[in-house]
Amino acid sequence: MSDVTLEAAKAFVEATLKQSELLGSWSLAVFGGCVALIAWYVQRRQDGHGKPLKCLSLVLFCAAAQGVSILLMYFAYGIMINIIPELPFAKPESAEALRQFLKDIGFNGARYLFVAQFCTFFAGVGLLFIFGISNRKLVQ
Repeated sequence: MSDVTLEAAKAFVEATLKQSELLGSWSLAVFGGCVALIAWYVQRRQDGHGKPLKCLSLVLFCAAAQGVSILLMYFAYGIMINIIPELPFAKPESAEALRQFLKDIGFNGARYLFVAQFCTFFAGVGLLFIFGISNRKLVQ
């Protein structure tokens, strides 16, 4: 494998890891927001103020989805870390050969985990959006 191809493979793996870490940090931020929202609601109810919020279970499902998204990030990260030492042994001459090499050493498993991480993150954000829409008049 030429040095250019090896560098391209390393850059691809590093970019994939960075994107996953970014999405993981967003998941952590949304998870923290869900916890803060639940704490605010509990405090509000203990003080005896306000009406009950609708669809509060959506916030719990959102927090669960964000937690799953973070776990998927770490599982995929583990697979990617195991792929990195294999890159110097690759001898592909083309992009298709590199794609086949990555598939052979287990990148497809990480790819499916990254897709699942992406989907669970945005599913949780969607649930939180629905919660906000259903309670827009109560929170004002």
